Amino acid sequence: MPDRQPPRLGHRALPDFIIIGAQKSATTSLLAYMTQHRQVRTGRKKATHYFDLNFHKGAQWYARHFPRAKPLLSRSGHERPWLTGESCPSYMFLPGVPERVKDLLPQVKLIAILRNPLTRLISQYYHEKRKDRAADSFEAYVQRSIIMSWPPPGDVDFIRKQASVPRGFYTDQLQHWRRFFPAEQLHVTSFEELLASPQQTMASVFSFLGLPPSTVDTSRALNSGKASPTEAIDRKLLADLVRLYREKNANLADVAG
Repeated sequence: MPDRQPPRLGHRALPDFIIIGAQKSATTSLLAYMTQHRQVRTGRKKATHYFDLNFHKGAQWYARHFPRAKPLLSRSGHERPWLTGESCPSYMFLPGVPERVKDLLPQVKLIAILRNPLTRLISQYYHEKRKDRAADSFEAYVQRSIIMSWPPPGDVDFIRKQASVPRGFYTDQLQHWRRFFPAEQLHVTSFEELLASPQQTMASVFSFLGLPPSTVDTSRALNSGKASPTEAIDRKLLADLVRLYREKNANLADVAG
């Protein structure tokens, strides 16, 4: 466990960690695997959306989503010998969130799990299509946001619904978070690493949080969605997206460490 005293508000624990994104990159599975550790406890929800949609409700509202922190000290001298947090994949993408997080939780540990931006975009499209929120075709879905940059224009609700392509501009987003938090508070992993080497990936996450090693069951993927009907996607569009994402993420390795 870290040496600092864990954050709290009144009798409630506040997050020691936040999984900030990216959407459709196994954020749900990652949190579920983390909470198998005996020193990690869940909040009432996977994602409170406090720092984007519910900020007006105040910090007391936010704190009520997390476990009670008993005043008794543990043997290590900490108020509680466990960590808590949430996973909200819209946080990484929305430009106003990092400053709000910094004000309330200046020492919080941030975890970003990224995914190949093209497969992430396709996964998001089918996710939205299953919920009847997407355009009739992948091409139409892409065209409504392909000209957007990051940060995208518009209010939070518009950005969350319309800006699908720039969610894969990871370099811009992580650079923005680094303006508010030092590198040692940000851990970056990937969807692909979690699939290929789940135990090693989780060991790295637990080490980042200052937790002892723990073997977890990663055999079940959560919130992965049901199989979607195959749709023929224009190859030129795919090639254009590959070029776009390569250009926008050219410096990703440096930013992600």
